[in-house]
Amino acid sequence: MKVDFVQGTAAFARDENSENRTLRSEYKVPFAIMAVYAMANQNASKVTGATEDDLDKMKNALWNGTNNLITRSKMEHRSRMMIEIEYKEGFESRIGSLDEKIKLIKDDGTPLGEEEQLAIRTPKDFVLDISELAMDINKIKNKIEHVRMNINEEMKFKGLENLEALGEIVSIEKR
Repeated sequence: MKVDFVQGTAAFARDENSENRTLRSEYKVPFAIMAVYAMANQNASKVTGATEDDLDKMKNALWNGTNNLITRSKMEHRSRMMIEIEYKEGFESRIGSLDEKIKLIKDDGTPLGEEEQLAIRTPKDFVLDISELAMDINKIKNKIEHVRMNINEEMKFKGLENLEALGEIVSIEKR
């Protein structure tokens, strides 16, 4: 991840005659892809009273909350992909380390070098390879009730067709 150091000036007026000014220094990341996890546990929900409606609100907050962050440091944050894996009742495990199963690659399928990763400024600069994640989902598809995926329309994917091939247990919504 590339970090830019930026300096600027700012004016703070207490009244119309105020001439107070200051220098500011800040660090900015021009572009980043970050993973965020959230888990819903059916056993814990029996104690907490969490409902399906609560889960829907959490998913909505994860997707739309990111898109609606409006601060100087968080302008233009966008949700790019959200995947929900709902396991069949009685299955007491999960696919873990989801972020380690997703890679950034070039359009031609080759890995991005370190300098190429630092030069990324838009989703057009890379492809999200979810092939390994799709393979792991396929391995336990008989234990999965449903896979729901929201994807940002600007994203390019490799391996999405492997998820789609799982049929009716997968739903993909472009947003």
